[in-house]
Amino acid sequence: FLVKLNLHFFNFFCHTEIHTAAKETVALAEQRFMSNSHEWQFDNAWQEMLNHATQKVMDAEKQKAECHAEHQKLTQIFNDAELKVQQLEERFRRSINKSRPYFEEKQICQDQLHTQKERIQELQQQVQTAKSTYSTALRNLERISDDIHRQRGDYPQMGAPPPGPREPGVGAELNSPTTTTLPSLPDYQLELEKCDYPSIAGSQMSLSGNSHRSSDLVSVSTQPASIGHSLAGDESEMEECDADYADSTELNGVVDERDLEELRQKVKILAVRPIEGGDGEQQRNDMWENELTATVNKLDQLMLMNECAAQKQQKQLKIKQQQHQQQ
Repeated sequence: FLVKLNLHFFNFFCHTEIHTAAKETVALAEQRFMSNSHEWQFDNAWQEMLNHATQKVMDAEKQKAECHAEHQKLTQIFNDAELKVQQLEERFRRSINKSRPYFEEKQICQDQLHTQKERIQELQQQVQTAKSTYSTALRNLERISDDIHRQRGDYPQMGAPPPGPREPGVGAELNSPTTTTLPSLPDYQLELEKCDYPSIAGSQMSLSGNSHRSSDLVSVSTQPASIGHSLAGDESEMEECDADYADSTELNGVVDERDLEELRQKVKILAVRPIEGGDGEQQRNDMWENELTATVNKLDQLMLMNECAAQKQQKQLKIKQQQHQQQ
């Protein structure tokens, strides 16, 4: 749609230039005729030229008006569509915020997969080149061996090959590497499911599920007879949360969102980092993989700590409400 809108704007600009040039042509012709009116006569040639220039001006003006109207129409449609997008964004803001981590992680995985595919294709090309070079080297060695045997007189006749078929060397079966068809790459959807890296979106989904389950347990225990048991269960869960995450010293010590955003950006950068080939790259690849895994684990841990602190705050608020109701 934007391409069509830009095309109509370009046509409007072109017709405007044509209209301006035609008007200047008519004005220049009239000025030249008026300056030499005592020498020139207004004959049929002048009349035809003036009519042609005037017709050109009228056509250009008509096309300019049509392009302007079409451009205004498309502009109105674009503004309506943009307004509708804003309304839908405002209406589904919560759903967009909930699904944003999934699409961010999906983009990271797709970028990483694209990088790995390029690397695989490059390695396959290098393997084909190495096999071709190896096959050529084996053929040269065979030729040198035959020459040596002929010089020694091992063959009874010059040019006679050794008895029996010569077995091909290892890797020499690739005589025409250009005609070899490479196997198709596996489906990246299946490969993503086998990925060993922790899932950010999955962690958030599991955390939200645990939060809902814990809130349901608290809401069920609203009867007066089971208030003590509910309080004991909540205190035990709070103690476990404190034991697992002793780093969070305060109840309201929620992880800063800026730290989480920095870790997310670092994961994005590490996920799409290209892997260069060459000697000694295996160690650098291992370091890159360890760094990416450590960053993802740290991000998941901080998100879990943030969720745990929020659960503790919510549980304490519910405990205070239950104690107030009991009194």
